[in-house]
Amino acid sequence: MSSRFAARERRISAAIDGEYGERTRIVPRRRGEFVSASTDPDRPPRIVSGIASFIPKDVHPKDISRRDGMQPYIAADNSDVSYDIALFPAAADYPRQGDVIELMDRVPPMALTISAVDPDNLGRLVCKVMVSA
Repeated sequence: MSSRFAARERRISAAIDGEYGERTRIVPRRRGEFVSASTDPDRPPRIVSGIASFIPKDVHPKDISRRDGMQPYIAADNSDVSYDIALFPAAADYPRQGDVIELMDRVPPMALTISAVDPDNLGRLVCKVMVSA
């Protein structure tokens, strides 16, 4: 039996997915020992709705300062694509580090490489991503 909070969270998450979700294609990749990543034949690509978030931020290197007191900052993104965890029935179905997410509704389509995958314990699966070259 789920709590009232969990039920409400699922409804809100579904509403947000309906409003802001976009079609994504998750392309599983596997790394070879001596070659770059290739398509993983054991895990088929799948198309699911997810929410892509690109939040600009300034990165401050640790323990680096200049004599004049100025601190160097580097412009970066805190980028992720989140999914309703119910889209993935088992942990083995989760996207994995190195897999590619294609944002299909963008013009031109955008490819992202997953750097980390974390369930947020609130019904979402958050994939930290970086733009693929």
